[in-house]
Amino acid sequence: MTIQASSEHTKVHCIPLRARFGLTARAGCLLLLTAIGAACTGPKYQVSDEVLSDLPLQDKQRMLAVQGEINQANEEKNKAQSDIATDDRDIAVAEAESSQARLEPDKLEANLRLAERSQDLNRIGPAKASFNAANSAKKTSEAKLKWLQHRRDYHHMMVEVAELHGVSAQHRYELEKARLAQSSGKLPSKDFNVAQFEGQAAQAQQKYDQARTRADQHKAETSQLEQGYTQLASSRPSN
Repeated sequence: MTIQASSEHTKVHCIPLRARFGLTARAGCLLLLTAIGAACTGPKYQVSDEVLSDLPLQDKQRMLAVQGEINQANEEKNKAQSDIATDDRDIAVAEAESSQARLEPDKLEANLRLAERSQDLNRIGPAKASFNAANSAKKTSEAKLKWLQHRRDYHHMMVEVAELHGVSAQHRYELEKARLAQSSGKLPSKDFNVAQFEGQAAQAQQKYDQARTRADQHKAETSQLEQGYTQLASSRPSN
């Protein structure tokens, strides 16, 4: 039996953070970068799968359960990346809407000022209504764009969270192998110590939990922005 201290990382694919986050998420994402920097090197302490290959399958149930979690983390990452693609499309549309909405109030305000100088109430009323409607549309479009950008930031964070989830599961997979090696009496050396595996698994879990907490906080902020946009959209005056 062999135990390996390896920098090679398998099954979990890490990607570097890029300049793809909005300003609202950058602080949290920089923290994620710190956590992922070490995570992408893989578990330091590893037990070769081949050493345990002759053990009964029923003894490996905990190992297999953790393997399933590694696969789940990969799917979580795929889902987050799909959500980002949706966000990109929605934001492109929202940016076009916002650009158009920013132009209308200035033009209609000029019309309103002309009507006010004429002191013609028949002109002032409609001009004021048109200006208020356009100004409301501008604020609504800006709120929508801010919400969607914040939502995309959250999904970017979830990509990193999924990666850390996979890394944590990979470390626990090595821990389960070490425990099985110990319980089956297949100790690789005199200084074999399960505590080393427990320590690295605990550190990886802590980084994942912290990233998950930051992402949850960002999700709550995104929900607040969505509610604000919804309220503005529902209260828009008609032209």
